[in-house]
Amino acid sequence: RKGTHLLEKVLNKYKNDAKIQFLIVGNDSVKWRKLGYKNIYTFDFTENIQEKKLFYCASDCKILTSINENFPNVILESMVCGTPVIAFESSGVKEIIKNDNGILVKKGGIKNMVEKIEKLQKNYSFLKRLSTNAIKTIKNNPPIQKSPLIPNVASN
Repeated sequence: RKGTHLLEKVLNKYKNDAKIQFLIVGNDSVKWRKLGYKNIYTFDFTENIQEKKLFYCASDCKILTSINENFPNVILESMVCGTPVIAFESSGVKEIIKNDNGILVKKGGIKNMVEKIEKLQKNYSFLKRLSTNAIKTIKNNPPIQKSPLIPNVASN
């Protein structure tokens, strides 16, 4: 369900690319170090709002390879920090990410996801536009603002 096998395929495309760094945060994140790639940095899952904000703000984009998601807080948290999301299409994800605030990729479309990552890497103005629109999406959507984590990440 979380698509870790797909994330590994994405990471493999960049294993020798020093220009792209991956920050992986989550339970059992240390397993990613076993790949031996020098561009992967791992951190354990945290509930600490300041640490979460730091991780989001240190990233140019958030990659979500989950196959099935309802209404993932991780996308909302990322967007409130101005970090656009590249994610596979699923029901809840499609409700949040639109073509002006993030990027949707067909489920399992590794090649397309890699192309979108490269587009963001090469086109800073596009990245900034998505970032600005991600923040606007949260600010202009009262039901999303009611998520318990959004005010905490935004205000700290």
